[in-house]
Amino acid sequence: MLEGWTALAYAADRTHRIRLDTMVTGVTYRHPGILIKTATTLDVLSNGRAYFGVGAAWNEKEHRSLGAIWANIIATRCRGFSLGAIALCLAFFWWYSASLKLGV
Repeated sequence: MLEGWTALAYAADRTHRIRLDTMVTGVTYRHPGILIKTATTLDVLSNGRAYFGVGAAWNEKEHRSLGAIWANIIATRCRGFSLGAIALCLAFFWWYSASLKLGV
């Protein structure tokens, strides 16, 4: 199975109009800052065609196969790490949007 963000970068280079998204990216598979930077980079390089969706990532087997930390209680992940990651995403995208408008 291909890694979604890498495949989207390839698609961005080969196309000019398609919408680029993974539908949902599990926020527990990688550090939120890296995920945000990856999505933002794709958005810039594709002239605004990237869409960003995040979820709690519930699949234990997938976590273990990726070497990601697995929390046994899904409610803990949703309330803790996932909400923190989403807050970080919102703050970064607000800053990113404001900096584009200001030409920073």
